[in-house]
Amino acid sequence: QVFQDHDGFIWVATRNGLNRYDGYQFRIIKHDSRLKSGLASNYVNCMMQTRKGLYYIGLYGALQTYDGQRFRDITSYDLNGRIHPPYVTCLLERKNGDILIGTSGLGLMKLTKNNEAHQIGGKLANVMTVQRMMEDNRQRLWLVTESYGLLCYDGKTVKGYFQSEQEIGMVRDICQDHEGRIFVGTANAGVFLLDGDTPRHIEGTGTKHVSTLYPNRRGHIMIGYDGLGLAIYNPQNGHLLDNPYYSREVDLSTSKVYSICEDVNGNVWLGLI
Repeated sequence: QVFQDHDGFIWVATRNGLNRYDGYQFRIIKHDSRLKSGLASNYVNCMMQTRKGLYYIGLYGALQTYDGQRFRDITSYDLNGRIHPPYVTCLLERKNGDILIGTSGLGLMKLTKNNEAHQIGGKLANVMTVQRMMEDNRQRLWLVTESYGLLCYDGKTVKGYFQSEQEIGMVRDICQDHEGRIFVGTANAGVFLLDGDTPRHIEGTGTKHVSTLYPNRRGHIMIGYDGLGLAIYNPQNGHLLDNPYYSREVDLSTSKVYSICEDVNGNVWLGLI
């Protein structure tokens, strides 16, 4: 994952440590077993910063906070109250301040006031793997799951999309543009617009494998493909532009784009595999 924090620094979560770019050089943070307050693992999946400035870091087997100086562990509990190290896949701060943690194996978790993370039960108890999540402008929670397709939870009821036998497991990402339109990226089926209750396929995305979606400041949807580079979709006129960027160092048109971030200066950062 690549993201920009409140101070303008670029953070890169990798499977070989956590990196911070200050505009001049990268600082590489790695796990050191001699440090009690250090990074728990070099396998970093995701990271976010809350509105109050605290960082949350999702790792393979751990969830931590970082205040700029120290890393602190958060203890995770399953539905039976047992401590269970999480495999964190995604993080979200809701508009009401709740911190949600998506995992593989423990489903959806929520941070409590005593800095513990507890698995959410109820209507979401059977969801074991949450790959991505989003809160829309109506404060509904959207979950990209491994076994239940795409779920929309309004706090009372759960509604599912892409749940047929052929569609289960195909959803990869979800985003909402400035006008409230919701887009869904899939594996081997391109991009869909959720128009009411009916997903409408975006012409031109075909059967491409979508890894990530990102709404940029112009209101366009940036589409990261697994092996076919990047595309930009304009919802206003339906125009789709494939691979608008050029690099002498790598063939972007055949790249696996797994993370997209636009910084405050308009630069586009691409996390590639």
